[in-house]
Amino acid sequence: MKKNINVVTIALSLIAIIISVYVLLIVSENKIIISFNANYDNQVNDIEVIRGESINLPILKRDGYIFLGWYINDTMINDSYHFRKPIKVNAKWIKEVERKTYSVTFDTKEMGSYARTQIVKYGERIKKPDVKINYSEGNFATCGKCGKCPDHIKEWQLDGQIYDFDSPITNDIKLDAVWEYIYNKCKS
Repeated sequence: MKKNINVVTIALSLIAIIISVYVLLIVSENKIIISFNANYDNQVNDIEVIRGESINLPILKRDGYIFLGWYINDTMINDSYHFRKPIKVNAKWIKEVERKTYSVTFDTKEMGSYARTQIVKYGERIKKPDVKINYSEGNFATCGKCGKCPDHIKEWQLDGQIYDFDSPITNDIKLDAVWEYIYNKCKS
C-alpha cells in the first residue's frame, strides 16, 4: 500500500511539473514586444506585453513641437488598443506655431472714452473692454438735453458680425462698438 501511495505521489508530481512547463511555454509564447519610434533623437524603450493586452502609452515632449500621439501606419492608437502581435508604433508631431503677437483695436465711434488696444499672443482670447461715456468732452450735442443719447455698448462687431470674445486671436483685428441709445425728453 505504501508503494501505491508513492506511485500516486510520483504521478501527481509529474503531472504538476508537466502542467507547469506547459503553462510557462504558453505564457512565454503569448508575450510580444512593442517597439516605439519617437521620430526624433529621443529613444523610447521597448515594452513586453501579453498578447491581447493594452498598455499605458508613453507621452513624449519635444521643444518646438506638439505630440499628436502614437500611430500604426496612419491610424492613431490609444491606451485601450489591444496588441495582438509584435509591432512598431510611430510618434507623430506637428511644429508649434511661432508665438507672434497681434493687436486688437476697439473703435467706439467717437462716443465715450476710447478703449485701449489690446496686444495678445497667437491663439489667446481678448477681454471685453470697459468703455465709459464721456459727456463732458462735448462729444454729444444732444446729451443732457432733448434727443437720442448713447447709453451703453450693445455689442462689438467684427466686419459687421457680432464678435465672440471666446474666439482665439490669429491676426490683427478692429472691433466696432454698436451702441444702445436712450431718448431724453426735454425738460421745460
